[in-house]
Amino acid sequence: MEENKATVDATTTSAEVPKTEEIDYKALYEQEKAEREKVKLAFDKSSSETAEYKRKLADHLTAEEKAKMEREQADKELREELEQLRNEKRVSSYVAKLVSTGISADVANSMAQTLPDGIPDQFFDGIKKFIADLTAQIKADLLKEQPKLSSGMPLASADAEKAKDDKLRKAFGFKN
Repeated sequence: MEENKATVDATTTSAEVPKTEEIDYKALYEQEKAEREKVKLAFDKSSSETAEYKRKLADHLTAEEKAKMEREQADKELREELEQLRNEKRVSSYVAKLVSTGISADVANSMAQTLPDGIPDQFFDGIKKFIADLTAQIKADLLKEQPKLSSGMPLASADAEKAKDDKLRKAFGFKN
């Protein structure tokens, strides 16, 4: 009997292959859409309840509590503004000190933004001294590289003869 089954299996064609279960994507999409709608409704409901509780809490606060909350909010805003003004003052003072060292205003502004608070004046004095020393060194190097002064005599022989003639004419008063 087993031989018979083997022959039957071998004789089946590819058209007779059993079908796999088809997936209904449209139904799955509708299920997911319904689930999202439920979640959205639950979220909206919780948000509205939260807003309602906040409103009730605000209604129940006494005048003193409301005034205290307003003062705390005003104090917080003042502290933030004060901190911002202190930072701007620090940056502008650092910019002024860096510009006095000879650094351009754009570079000084970008550098001052990164410097921390409380840098001593010796830092800026050190920058000034460094720039002055570097400038002096560059000038000294340029003077060393400068060619020697000439006697004023042209180097070409024809020009040398002309220079002698001009000197003689000047001596005799023919040329100014």
